[in-house]
Amino acid sequence: MQSFRFTITMLVLLVVCLLAGCRSSDGNAAAGIADAGATQEAAGTDAFAGEDPAPVIPGEHVFFRGNQASHNSRYYARIVEGDIQVKPNVQRTGLDGPWVVLTGLPSGLLGEVTELAMDDEHIIALNSQRQIYTMWKANRAIEEFHWQKAWGFPFWYGPGMQLREDLVTWDFSVVSLEEDGCWTDPAGNLHAVGAGKCSHIIMLNPGGNTLTFNDPWLPRDYSYEIGMPYRGRFQAVRVSSSGSTHFIINRYGDMYTRLFDFDISGLDALFMPSTYEDQHGAADPLIQLPAEDWRLQPKIDTAHGRASITDRISITKTGRNCVHRLLRVEGTNAYGSTGYYEKDLRETSSAAWVFHRTDLPLQGEPLENTPEDRSGLTLTANTEDRLYVRHPDGLWPDCPHTWPWVLDCQWHATLNDFNCYHSPATLTVFCGSAAFDLRLHYRGTIRILPRPRGLDDNPRVFSAAIEIPPALIENPPDEDTAAFLRDYLDTARWTEVTLLATLDEVRLCGLAANGRPLLWTFNDGRWAEERP
Repeated sequence: MQSFRFTITMLVLLVVCLLAGCRSSDGNAAAGIADAGATQEAAGTDAFAGEDPAPVIPGEHVFFRGNQASHNSRYYARIVEGDIQVKPNVQRTGLDGPWVVLTGLPSGLLGEVTELAMDDEHIIALNSQRQIYTMWKANRAIEEFHWQKAWGFPFWYGPGMQLREDLVTWDFSVVSLEEDGCWTDPAGNLHAVGAGKCSHIIMLNPGGNTLTFNDPWLPRDYSYEIGMPYRGRFQAVRVSSSGSTHFIINRYGDMYTRLFDFDISGLDALFMPSTYEDQHGAADPLIQLPAEDWRLQPKIDTAHGRASITDRISITKTGRNCVHRLLRVEGTNAYGSTGYYEKDLRETSSAAWVFHRTDLPLQGEPLENTPEDRSGLTLTANTEDRLYVRHPDGLWPDCPHTWPWVLDCQWHATLNDFNCYHSPATLTVFCGSAAFDLRLHYRGTIRILPRPRGLDDNPRVFSAAIEIPPALIENPPDEDTAAFLRDYLDTARWTEVTLLATLDEVRLCGLAANGRPLLWTFNDGRWAEERP
């Protein structure tokens, strides 16, 4: 019996040991899997733990266009103790040389330079009072450099201008016949740059959602703007501009570019005529409108190792006809080496961004860069879109309905989102039983007198056009819609008008293709917020 009990006991112990062994084996296997995962993760980091094989760009360079140092196609420029120094732009010219202190600066600027910007043949310099000084011939021999303090209407001979203190950042942009030759419009047509060039100071305002420009030929004010993405709700942290192309970035590394200036965007009707009519294949084309919109640039891939980017950005014009631009963004690569990412504006893949190692200290603020577009997370809640209405109380009660054409008293309309810096606005027409949307496009015009930004009680003048969407032309949903389009707009896609806007009203004045006058008045639509 004892032998039997001993045998049973030994069998039980054997089973227990086997089970314990299995559990131990499973535990080790699980631990092995976890260790393998950790090893792979460590390997992903360790893959960039060694020495960076990328070469360092040799020599002394100004890689970024900014307000303490900048470059054009021939020179680097920098501020040192209130003076401006220049040296050859070896990256563009292949020539090198020492830094040279510029002499001959005018009184008020000599030894007092605080900020600068540079593009094409110009350096713009500020003193401690932020007065603007312009240097000419910056793409010539140093002996040809010369300065002026004049700025503003008429024709860059005005009494001068000071930049506001509260600007986030600013830059200077030039398009010239010598360096650019032509603009390329949205239809692909070339338009020669005039001898007077097109030059703008570009200013990013507090909040980051408005971008002001001032042209030295125009009034010395802050009334002209380049509408920002998302109808002025996108918040940028930096701007860089060159050759009328503007480069912005937000705190999540989302980047946009846009070709825009007073001439190519249709504001200069006096010297650069433009049209909304299709100019593709035209023998003698006008500038094609609407102007080019913002382009979302591909994100920079910083998902590996210690890669990162900052808000320090730069754009440089290259080539002819305002097509190619070189974009740079400061950052680190996966090894943690400092430098910049670079690509051509026209390249549309994230893989096009190429890192160049400099080993220079980072100067920009780090960004929370992610692979996905996060533009929507930086949108400001503020919007300047305004509602205007025509006949807010509905149709006139004594309006006759026996005429063979649509009368002014038989329809009303709303301008749902008019914003003087963001075209187009939606024009909704209510005629009989019909309700349909048209688009109202508009752009600023030449002025010689300063005015405040935005709208006030003084009418602001725009060149404008009413657009019938092609689908509505081809297939009007009912007879009331067809009658309105026929009687008022001759069912033409584009009807050009003059627009005058104040805070209280918007007026459209013009002639349809059939000769019928258009005199439409829209009043401040705040009443609509009170409707049930």
